[in-house]
Amino acid sequence: MNYYKKNEEQELAFNQTIIKYIKIMLICLLVYMIFWLLGIVERFVVKLPIDIRMIWDISCLIFGIQIYIVGFYNLKHPEVFKIRFPSNNENESKKKSGLNEKEINEIQNLIDTFLEEKKGYRRPELSLSILANEINTTTNKLSWVLNNIYKKTFYELVNEYRVEDFLQRIEENDHKEFTVVSIAFDVGFNSKSTFYKAFKEITNFTPTEYIRKVENLQRQ
Repeated sequence: MNYYKKNEEQELAFNQTIIKYIKIMLICLLVYMIFWLLGIVERFVVKLPIDIRMIWDISCLIFGIQIYIVGFYNLKHPEVFKIRFPSNNENESKKKSGLNEKEINEIQNLIDTFLEEKKGYRRPELSLSILANEINTTTNKLSWVLNNIYKKTFYELVNEYRVEDFLQRIEENDHKEFTVVSIAFDVGFNSKSTFYKAFKEITNFTPTEYIRKVENLQRQ
């Protein structure tokens, strides 16, 4: 859980409910283990006022429900596993992070091309690992360049492009033809909450406040 909290904005350009999801799963697992242990105690240590068959039935029911929740949630929200858990080799390479100037410039050019020319930020599922694959580099090298050259997290960089695209669409009066949320989805956001959070962080305005400001300037 601590790893996911730390790395969410390093690797994703959207908000997840993964922390809440993990907490629920751990609580379900804890309840299951408690009932399972009660069954063991009742069977081999001391008789409890509850029938052992009922205890094990309850534990099996909880376990079955948990499996169902895991399957349903992962089908509905496949982005849960967008954050990679590092291997030992990746941890070692992070410590070394040996990139020469030529490699840094190549990666930087590929990032700019993907985001500016190809407008890859419009892909709502875009993550650090997907971008690394698109520009044919490793996630460790990409992460190092973002943090040390761009001085931004993956979340910050991608959503800056998205918000800039959104602002351009507002300047072109697209909001008079489409809803704010539909424009946000067009530029790559995959949820209303992520869009509003990123927009406020970058512009210090809400979308409504910004649109009102643009319309007032256009009337002058």
